Amino acid sequence: MPLHGPAPMPLQVLCSLLGWFCLYGAFRRSCGPRGAEWSCRLVALSHGVVIVLLTAFVLFVDGPWPFTHAGQCTTRPPHV
Repeated sequence: MPLHGPAPMPLQVLCSLLGWFCLYGAFRRSCGPRGAEWSCRLVALSHGVVIVLLTAFVLFVDGPWPFTHAGQCTTRPPHV
């Protein structure tokens, strides 16, 4: 039976944490004499690069061009 829709949020968080911990372990093994802080900084740098690349993809490839479609008109919330 095929799955439809995204995975549950706790599963997504668990998989993300596992991925970053595995990356930390790989950096820890490859940069052994530099210590844990160096590996932690490399994981933070990798996270920043991934976020910037994903944001650029969503802005310039996947979504509308942000300079010509700057947003939509706002509406009043229904409870006001």
